[in-house]
Amino acid sequence: MKKIFLGGLILIAVLFLALAFWVEFVACPFPDYRVNIDHPIDRLEIWKITDDEKELIRTVESPAKIGKYIRKYRWENVNAICCMEDTRYIFEEYASGESVGSSYYAQPFARYNNLGFTLYQLWLILGL
Repeated sequence: MKKIFLGGLILIAVLFLALAFWVEFVACPFPDYRVNIDHPIDRLEIWKITDDEKELIRTVESPAKIGKYIRKYRWENVNAICCMEDTRYIFEEYASGESVGSSYYAQPFARYNNLGFTLYQLWLILGL
């Protein structure tokens, strides 16, 4: 009985991982918004949104972390972020002191962006 239960758990885990991989890299649910970050970034500012106020919680200037931020990005769902009702954090992207873009974060499965990018945003929010 334990072998069947363990086998079932392994099968569910494998199916979940396969589905996550497919959604992340293959079946972009928003093909019109499948783009790469094509502008240089040398600084990220992470702003917390609370009751129509913005509070700067962190600035990221590490080239390694910014490079990973750029590489993790696959797509964004502009239909989800157009109204911003669930947005909890804004990532402002800067190059040479000028704002060049932004990304948004609500929660890990908010579908604003691809899952890998969203989880990396959470990593940066937590300061890890």
